[in-house]
Amino acid sequence: MIATSRIQRRYDHWMGAENISIPSSTFFLGESLAWKVSDTFHPAVTASLLRESLEGSTSVTPTLMVDGGIENYNTSVDTIVDECLLKRVLAQTEISFSNSMIESFWKAMKHQWLYLNTLGSVTHVQNLVSFYVSEHNTKLPHSAFKGQTPDEMYFGTGAEIPDQLTASRIAARQKRLELVCCAVEVHHGNGSLGIRRGHSLGD
Repeated sequence: MIATSRIQRRYDHWMGAENISIPSSTFFLGESLAWKVSDTFHPAVTASLLRESLEGSTSVTPTLMVDGGIENYNTSVDTIVDECLLKRVLAQTEISFSNSMIESFWKAMKHQWLYLNTLGSVTHVQNLVSFYVSEHNTKLPHSAFKGQTPDEMYFGTGAEIPDQLTASRIAARQKRLELVCCAVEVHHGNGSLGIRRGHSLGD
């Protein structure tokens, strides 16, 4: 399932009222497929990003999960739907769940990255977004994917990652148990063993 979203914010404090808009992004399995930064908001940009995301796709007709914004309901997007290139559904109306995954992505990018920088020009914002999307897709593991990155999940190249992480957790736990602060003392006289906590194995 593909989801779309957008950011539009006036960066008056940094830019003197220049409007920077990230009109839309397409998102699948945690993978950001396409995005665009521009100095004005154009609802039709969603359609071009959707076509870009669909290039080379040989799978069944994907479902496009959207909110009710004009960027998702306009003539350009309607044309793609009419061409049966995808099926559009309205989140929390035609289906019971929301497009919260991409909204979470945008929230993290804004508050954990963009707002920490001086957004001085469209080009600078483009560079910041490009870096964040690349890092998100290729390097940030996701708990929902059992430790795989969005790229590994999307391209199917990380199937072994969950088992590797499970084995690493077991090995780390075993090592902690071996280093637990306790020592075995031999009680003279009756030959019984006692455990004395608070000491390393070398004590």
